[in-house]
Amino acid sequence: MLFRSGPTGPTGPTGATGVTGATGATGPTGATGVTGAGGALGHWGSFWDTTNQTAASTTATYAVTMNNADAGNNGVSIVSNSRMTFAYGGVYNLQFYAQFINTDTQIHNAQVWIRKNDSGATGDVPDTTGEVAIPNTHGGVDGALIVAWNYVLTLSAGDYIEFIWRVDDTRS
Repeated sequence: MLFRSGPTGPTGPTGATGVTGATGATGPTGATGVTGAGGALGHWGSFWDTTNQTAASTTATYAVTMNNADAGNNGVSIVSNSRMTFAYGGVYNLQFYAQFINTDTQIHNAQVWIRKNDSGATGDVPDTTGEVAIPNTHGGVDGALIVAWNYVLTLSAGDYIEFIWRVDDTRS
């Protein structure tokens, strides 16, 4: 006997979707990352100076020097006594304060600004200059003024900044 197959018939309709199965168990939680160096949540540095810094000229500019550093500094260091050097890129809040003394009977001005990655005026950061009037001596007491400024700068790994100052009279 000989059998032959005939042509394939049309495809029938798709059947109904079956019931969705139960959700599987949640997988284990991954390990927590390590705490930053020294337990810090960010990179920071704190520096100060305990000496009197005096101007010898009204036409010269001077870098603010620092002879002390917080032992807990993380990623920011002082190089060459004045250069705050950043090991990691990021946005930094730079806070500065200094006290100016005026031994003259006239009021005198002082300026402070930021210089970045340069030992000359080409590194001066625009719009960071502040100028103040330092009170004159009065009642036998030198005039004094504490200045404090706050800046926010985006810095790259390896960048350094310096606070630069000058006065209009060497008695201030």
